Amino acid sequence: MFRVPNVQKLSQHESRTHSRSSSEASRLKLDPEDTLMLKGDAGRTESPDNDSAFSDTVSMLSSESSASSGGAAQSRNRCIYRICNRTMHPGSKRRKSEWRWKKLKKRTYKNYFLKVFTTDGSAKSLLVDEKMLCSYVTRLLADKNHVQMDPKWAIVEHLPDLYMERFYEDHELLVDNLLLWTRDSKNKIYFVERQDKIKLFLQPEKFLLLSTDKKENNDFDEHSRNMLLEDFFSSTSLPEVEGPLASGLYYFPKDKVKSAKDLVCLATFDNNQIYYGLGWKKKYKAPTDFCFAIKHPRLQEPKSTKYIKYLCAEDQGALERWMVGMRIAKFGKQLMDNYQSLIDELAQEDLDILAHARELFC
Repeated sequence: MFRVPNVQKLSQHESRTHSRSSSEASRLKLDPEDTLMLKGDAGRTESPDNDSAFSDTVSMLSSESSASSGGAAQSRNRCIYRICNRTMHPGSKRRKSEWRWKKLKKRTYKNYFLKVFTTDGSAKSLLVDEKMLCSYVTRLLADKNHVQMDPKWAIVEHLPDLYMERFYEDHELLVDNLLLWTRDSKNKIYFVERQDKIKLFLQPEKFLLLSTDKKENNDFDEHSRNMLLEDFFSSTSLPEVEGPLASGLYYFPKDKVKSAKDLVCLATFDNNQIYYGLGWKKKYKAPTDFCFAIKHPRLQEPKSTKYIKYLCAEDQGALERWMVGMRIAKFGKQLMDNYQSLIDELAQEDLDILAHARELFC
C-alpha cells in the first residue's frame, strides 16, 4: 500500500531546492576564485555526487533533493563547462605549446674574441659569434679602424708556417674558418685593402672575354662592363685561362694528345681553398714569384705539404687570371651577388646621409 505524499509540502520543498540550486549556480558563474579552483583542483574526484565531474562545490545538494533537481544540476554543469572552456581555450593552449617549442629550439650561438691586425702592426679586439658572415665582420672592422667602408676591404688569413695567405669571401662564416686552425697555430687575421678581391668587377674585360674579343674591344665604359658581367654570370660558362678549368684544376699528361678524355684532375674545388704563395721563389726555389696553391683548409702544418698542390704562373697578369678563374669555378654567381649587395648597401647609406642633411637645413 503506497502513501500519497502531501502535494503542498512537496511543492514547497521543490521550490526551496530549486531556489538554492539556482543561487548556487549563479555564485559559481560570478565568482572567479571558484572558476580557478574548478580548473586547477584535481583532488576533488572523490565527490559523492555523480552528477558533477568538476568539484565538490557542485555536489553540495543533499541526497533528498538530488532527484528533484536533475535539470538544474545539468544546467549548472553546462554553465561551469562554459566557464572552464573559456579559461582554458584550446587555441591559447596551442599557442603556449608552440611558444615553448620555439624557445627550446632557439639556439644560443657561441661568442669568440678575435685579435685582427692591420698592415701597420696595430690590432683590434673584436667579439664575434659563429654565425657572423665575413661581410658583416668586415664592416665592423671598418668602423673600429675609423675607415670608410669600401668593397676592396678584406679579411685575410695569413699562414706563416706554409708561406701562404688568402682573403675570405664575403659569404663565408668567419668562425668556421678559424676553428680549423690548430691549437698552437701562428696564423693571424688581417684587415687590409685587397684590390684583387674586386678587380673582376672593375675590369671584367680582362678576365671574361676570349682572346679574340680582347683584341677587338679595347675600350669599355661602365655600362658595357655591367652588361658583360650580367651576360657572363647568367650563363654557366667559365673564363678562359691557360689550362682546362671546371669543377677543379685539370691537366694534360705529356705523352697524351690534348683531348677531353685524357684530362687528369690535379685538384678539385669542392672542399679545397685557393691560396696565394708568399716568398716561394726563395723558400721552395719556385721559377717565379707568382705562385698559388690549392689545399684543404685543415692542412695547417708544414709536414702536410705532400697533400698540397703548389703551382706557379709566368707573370702577375697570368696569376690574376688564374685566381679569378678558380674563384669563379668554385663560387660562381655568389661572387657577383656579394659585390652587388655591398654596393647597394653603401649607395643606400649615402642616400640616407643626404636625406638627413637636407632635413637639418630645411
